[in-house]
Formats: sequence, structure tokens, C-alpha cells
Amino acid sequence: FTPFDNFKTVFICADFTKWEKRQMNNIGGNTFSANFKLLKGYRYFYNFHADGQKICDFNKESIDNDYRNKELSNFIIVDSNSVRFE
Repeated sequence: FTPFDNFKTVFICADFTKWEKRQMNNIGGNTFSANFKLLKGYRYFYNFHADGQKICDFNKESIDNDYRNKELSNFIIVDSNSVRFE
């Protein structure tokens, strides 16, 4: 994930983390990465928290998440058992 601004720390917060923040790795060039094992064929919702700001990745699909008070969330439909957010 490459945010729109330079951030020091980025967390992913998702239904597959029970909406708890998980820190992403800074892999250089203001790009952050995290790997997760997820079930194939399911849709998962997620957001990012960067230096205390909740942000979406507007380069990826997003939707008003009914499960999170219509909060704008990104989502992914998993096509393999290992997913890398980058």
C-alpha cells in the first residue's frame, strides 16, 4: 500500500483481524506491506490507519460497509489462500 502522503507508521484494520490494528512493514519508498492467510472465495473488508488517520486506498475497490455503520472500506475477494497487501 502506497498512501497519498508520507507516513511513518501504517496499520491495517480488517474484519480478518477482528478490526484490531496490525502494523504493516515499511518496504521503502513510502510503501507498506503485510501478509495474511485468508480463506479463498470470501470477501473481506479493510481500512488503513496511517499516523493516526483512518484512510482508504482509492486505487482499490471500496464500498460503504454495512457492518461498520456505512463506513467507507476497501474490500478484497480472495482468489488464493495467501494475500499480500501492498
